[in-house]
Amino acid sequence: MLHKRQLLKITLWILCSLPLFAAGNKEHQDFPSKSLTIIVPYSEGGGTDTIARSIGASLEKILKQEVFIENKLGGSGAVGMISGAAAIPDGYTLTMVTRELVSLPAQGLAEITRDDFQLLGLVNKDSAVLVVAGDSSYESLDQIIENARKTPGKLRFASAAKPHFYILEFENHENIMFNKIPYNGAAKAIPAVSEGHADFTLANAGELKVWLNEGKVRALAIMADERAVSLPDVPTFKELGYDITSFTWRGLAVPLDTDKETLNILQDAVREACSDPSFIQTMSKELYSLDYMNAHIFSQFIEMDNKTITAILEKMASDEKSAE
Repeated sequence: MLHKRQLLKITLWILCSLPLFAAGNKEHQDFPSKSLTIIVPYSEGGGTDTIARSIGASLEKILKQEVFIENKLGGSGAVGMISGAAAIPDGYTLTMVTRELVSLPAQGLAEITRDDFQLLGLVNKDSAVLVVAGDSSYESLDQIIENARKTPGKLRFASAAKPHFYILEFENHENIMFNKIPYNGAAKAIPAVSEGHADFTLANAGELKVWLNEGKVRALAIMADERAVSLPDVPTFKELGYDITSFTWRGLAVPLDTDKETLNILQDAVREACSDPSFIQTMSKELYSLDYMNAHIFSQFIEMDNKTITAILEKMASDEKSAE
């Protein structure tokens, strides 16, 4: 039997611990109790930034706290995503993660992977649209490809990321090569084309909306299985005889060590935000697709995309070795 003094010590320990447990539970019940931040790893005005601001507005209503956007540029998205993964794991810092979370580490260009995050959900997936300047002499995708075959490495491509998997897939499939000029996101690459600093670029319909409407760029083809509802007159690469499809994706994540209770609250909030009529309306109006996936399915999706990108890189390496 326990000595009376030992029993008293245990009883006192339990009684003293109760307020701590209660405080911990209350902390989760009160979350969030202050404003949140979404880190966007690209420039203001680009697709990732636009979607972050839109879903941020919906999250404000759901979580009843302000949501601020912080653009952290550099390293084709690596700087912002590394910063997000290294943030205090208290649920108050979210990060917009993109396909570069897969493509950069696959090439040894960034020390950041999906394993550095807890996923909240996929928000968007969009196919790439090839555009030239409004006054460009190029009238078709065929002309772009023919020119690239005649003068390898001369045609200037405005690359919104480095590496840019749209263009790598394009080059790899058609065995051609472009002069890839790096820019900090689509918000910088698109005007480079319209102003004649590059011959063409590949971007999402939402990123191109204003430029297309003003006639500053023209769409020649889209890398999708079917024509986009938002761009019904733009043919697919497949229609034109080139079996190429490519897309980008965007989702939300928090640091790996975020506790389960906080994680659940944020995952539920993202799911609810993707059903918010105002968010749905904004995404449609701005020509961005809404493709919500929960954290589990999103994780599987990333794993599949990693295999796709790895296969592309392996084929490119094999082709380069064969050419030596």
